[in-house]
Amino acid sequence: MKKSKLVALLSTFSSAEWRDLRDYVASPFFNKRPELVQMTAYLSALAPAFPDEKLQKQAVYAAIHPGEQLDEKQLGYYNNYLLGLAEDMLEYRRFEQAIRQRQLLRLEVLADRGLEKHYLFTYRQAETEAATGIQDGDYWMFRRQLEHHANHYFLQQRVRRHDPHLQMAADALDRFYWIHKLRYTCEMLDRQRVMTTDYQMVFVEEVKRFLQSHPVDVPLIEMYLQIMLMLSEPAEIAHFEQYKTLFFANTETVSRQERGELLSYGINYCIRKTRQGLEAFTEATLDLYFQGIKEGLLQESGYLSHWTYANVVKLGLRLQRYEWTQWFIKQYNDSLQPDKQEDALYFNLADLYYHQGDFDQTQQLLQKVQLTDAHYHIGSRILLIKIYYDNGEMDPLLSLLASFGIFLRRHKEMAADLRKTCLNFCNILAKITRSTRDQTDQLLKTVQQTTLLTERAWLLEKVRQLGR
Repeated sequence: MKKSKLVALLSTFSSAEWRDLRDYVASPFFNKRPELVQMTAYLSALAPAFPDEKLQKQAVYAAIHPGEQLDEKQLGYYNNYLLGLAEDMLEYRRFEQAIRQRQLLRLEVLADRGLEKHYLFTYRQAETEAATGIQDGDYWMFRRQLEHHANHYFLQQRVRRHDPHLQMAADALDRFYWIHKLRYTCEMLDRQRVMTTDYQMVFVEEVKRFLQSHPVDVPLIEMYLQIMLMLSEPAEIAHFEQYKTLFFANTETVSRQERGELLSYGINYCIRKTRQGLEAFTEATLDLYFQGIKEGLLQESGYLSHWTYANVVKLGLRLQRYEWTQWFIKQYNDSLQPDKQEDALYFNLADLYYHQGDFDQTQQLLQKVQLTDAHYHIGSRILLIKIYYDNGEMDPLLSLLASFGIFLRRHKEMAADLRKTCLNFCNILAKITRSTRDQTDQLLKTVQQTTLLTERAWLLEKVRQLGR
């Protein structure tokens, strides 16, 4: 039985799920085979290890029918019955949490039985609960179903008067469709930026024209519309400004998961703009990152990634918000995974002190960084290279450029793009050290046109200094 579907499923059970399964199987409403109660008790005592010798067919059958000879066919039936009950129990647990679906089913039952008072009470309760909170696609589908039930109930009354529920059901269906249509369109447009994929996007222009000429007071629809326009008309900055206003103004009506997805579109748009040299988007990028951190949208398994942490630091340094950046480094260091905190603190403080021109403090902090993480290994070497260049220490600079280049070429396991961005940095800086003022125009073109390049802004600054 070790490789059976039953044991595979039971191996995933938590202690709470085991407790519910024992109760579920013991209930005569769900199970009328007492043998399965004994089988469940036996298997629950073996979880989660499920030793092989205890799962031998004879051992399992003996726990159900002590002293009897193994009946493999009967044991096979028990196995299938219990598998079905275990799956039913998980479905039941999920159904218990599906409050809206339970309300709809209750309305259907009450309407079929002609229990008007019960029906109206349940309808008003469901309507009140739905009127507040998150208004996502699931919400609008629930509203459609709720109004559909109300319209059906009205028809059963056979009265001749106006009833609003038919129109309300149709309107809710439209909103459900628009949300999902725009969401899928945004995802398709986003994927097309990075891969050659020919998606068939029908009715997109029609939906766009309708929503632009008939604004709908649903923040999520408005946000997805602006994101779609950001992706399809990226040069029009007004789309991003409208998206940003909507994103910051609607924190309560959109679910946490969906706000995380909406945030990613905004951050990625800003990053693309800054890579195009539009530094005005640096502040917007920082605003979005920090909002995401405050709301917990960028945390994974409860922790902030050291990549996101470092990105926020770099944005703060680029904007020369040194006091705020120092506060952020110390305030949010505890939000990182415990094994990442110390290196992240020392490295990012070192980066801060470098930008403030305190090279001695920078080097002291870099000495505390453990170089086992490739991110900090590379970052520390680049910081030292920049210090040597700024101090005019050519011999240690050229030596470090050479050894760093060897390190990058040897470590083939490193992501190819990352390795290339760093090698290009080393090669261009080496050229700068050998160049004269009349070569600055060509160097500027090289820096600007090199696709994969780290520290582009710093290199551009050094080339411009050379030309003065």
